[in-house]
Amino acid sequence: MKKRPRKGKKKEKRLTILVAAGDAALASDIRQILEKEIPQSDILIVHDGESAVDKLDANPHLVILDLNLPKLRGEGVMLANELKGINAPVLVISSESRPDVEFMGDVNVMATLQKPFRQDDLIQAIRAGAAGMGYDG
Repeated sequence: MKKRPRKGKKKEKRLTILVAAGDAALASDIRQILEKEIPQSDILIVHDGESAVDKLDANPHLVILDLNLPKLRGEGVMLANELKGINAPVLVISSESRPDVEFMGDVNVMATLQKPFRQDDLIQAIRAGAAGMGYDG
């Protein structure tokens, strides 16, 4: 008896997203948005730069990075990102009106958002980053 090919849903691509934000409330808000906008995602939340560097070993597909992190600023995290050879797109969040991202080397900065930012701007940047990774959910 021949086996029939399985019919069913195509396996959805899961994305690993690293959120590094020193402010726990900001990280929680971003998590809620990600859970709604990209439900097939594994969200890693850290609140300091040293923890962010450790989580880079998970090889995230997208990094949402606040530059103003304790223990190691976001710029240091981005340098570690480059040194580890991780090419995930990075969404930079900063309280500065124009953060200097040019010095950050070959890091794939996809967008910058100035705090406080509108939720719609964050959603648009997340969708653009996810689309760039082949996610269409």
